[in-house]
Amino acid sequence: MGTVNKVILLGNLGQDPEIRYTQAGTPVANLNIATNERIRKRDGSVVETTTWHRVVLFGRMAEIAKENLAKGKKVYIEGRISTREYMDKENIKRLNFEVIANELKLVAPRNNHRPGGHHEHVDHDEGDVDFGSDDLMPE
Repeated sequence: MGTVNKVILLGNLGQDPEIRYTQAGTPVANLNIATNERIRKRDGSVVETTTWHRVVLFGRMAEIAKENLAKGKKVYIEGRISTREYMDKENIKRLNFEVIANELKLVAPRNNHRPGGHHEHVDHDEGDVDFGSDDLMPE
């Protein structure tokens, strides 16, 4: 059996998308997405935890995110986990975990669409931008 590296996130943006461009001119957007989990403890109390996810979008998806997303908006992402090593200012090796998106869905608030859900869908595989592993590293 093969392996699978797939992430699905449905959460809220913690800040407006940040966009930059690779040396080749490919747009790259960084998103910080919050997901929440509610756990009921044995005593009946509810504890809510928030997990932050760093997401990277390339090409047209990056541009669409910059044009349509803002802090607090709900977004659906599919992608894969990527790990990157780097040295911090104190020369300590650090690991950065991020989701490299291959699908983006802009989720409308519940009261703004018909039942069953309507959202704009962008799939990287259908786009016209190819990127290599060199584009995954920050400049």
